[in-house]
Amino acid sequence: MLKVGRSRIKWVDSARGIGIVLVVFGHTLGGMLSARQLDPTGLGKLVFDAIYTFHMPLFFLLSGLFIVPRLDRGTRQFLSASLSSIVLPYFLWGAIQSIVIATASSLVTAPVPLSGMLIVRMLWSPPSQFWFLYALFFMQVLAVMILPTLGAWRFFLCAIVARLSLEFSLLPNVFDIVMRNWLYFALGAWLGHHAVDAIATSRPRGELITTTGLVFVTFAYDCVRRGGDYASLSAMPAAASGIVLTIVLSLKLPDALTPTMTYLGQRSMPIYLLHVFIVAGTRILFVRILQIDEPIFIMAIAVTLGLALPLAADWIARRIGVGRAVGFP
Repeated sequence: MLKVGRSRIKWVDSARGIGIVLVVFGHTLGGMLSARQLDPTGLGKLVFDAIYTFHMPLFFLLSGLFIVPRLDRGTRQFLSASLSSIVLPYFLWGAIQSIVIATASSLVTAPVPLSGMLIVRMLWSPPSQFWFLYALFFMQVLAVMILPTLGAWRFFLCAIVARLSLEFSLLPNVFDIVMRNWLYFALGAWLGHHAVDAIATSRPRGELITTTGLVFVTFAYDCVRRGGDYASLSAMPAAASGIVLTIVLSLKLPDALTPTMTYLGQRSMPIYLLHVFIVAGTRILFVRILQIDEPIFIMAIAVTLGLALPLAADWIARRIGVGRAVGFP
């Protein structure tokens, strides 16, 4: 029986905290590369590709960890929670972000046309970072349909077969993003059933951080050097080592940093939903309006605000009692 203990929650939240910092930093870096504020062939692109090999696989794995105990509480309760925690924020904030980007299309690096189909298209074409919620919802539907019958291990095997099948078929994007990442979600379901408590009680030595970090850098650099896409099979060794590195770091965080990362992990949803607005807006403010083009300075401000302002919005929403209504858990 899987225990749900304080220590396990702590490391999972810390890992989410590290992951959400990487998400905000990655989107900030990506925007600057697209706008050519940074050399699109230089070190920034290498760092961007390295982060993207594992930061979203990490979130899929963490999302799968507690899927089995959640299903044990009943299908109706599970699907109701999915509607409020995934479907609601997907459509609410995805629509708001799409409308804002379409309205400000002359200022952004990836404009979208403003049309009556903008919201309807979200049914089959998730906008920007919202692809994660889209894919996660359908993975949870798959879990409801087949995980109780197959068990976590066979569920994981099905995900492996689905991922390998992509090498021999070309599917529409909506199916591709699910099948390409289902592997990590299913691995999380299997690990959650067997290994989460062991991870929580482990005490990794400091040398493991160095070793895992070197392994990750080696795999990530090799993937990028050979021109591999960060979502390809060739990127999986980097994804696996990056996830392990994040988990080890979450267990070895300095005491002074642990509460911050844990809190960021607990509030990662509002950050994920809102940070693109803030990061893009910060870059537009400095570059287009203030005519300040200092990439490192802008990056530091954008990442800081991309974390802090969603937390402020989340605090206000919860204070006035509308947190769940706007998709903040």
